[in-house]
Amino acid sequence: MRLRQRRWFKVTAISTGVVVLAIGLVLGPLPGPTGLPVMFVGSVIILRHSSSARRWYILLGRRWPRLVGAVDRVLRRRRHARRRAALQAAAE
Repeated sequence: MRLRQRRWFKVTAISTGVVVLAIGLVLGPLPGPTGLPVMFVGSVIILRHSSSARRWYILLGRRWPRLVGAVDRVLRRRRHARRRAALQAAAE
């Protein structure tokens, strides 16, 4: 039963990300910076829950690393930052 719930959550999250991304594309031509942040949030939602999108994103990041730098900072988890801080403290 849990596997079915996880699958539905994953499908729902990816669908939500696609809808948010589409809203960002619609808002893009409007004046002001409304479309880009919305597209960014939709992309992050999709990348968090889709393994195929993550693979595509990694290939994109290898090709254009400066382009994906901002998204990388958002996708890193706090646990990663704590682990890195602990390793630095242990090295000192």
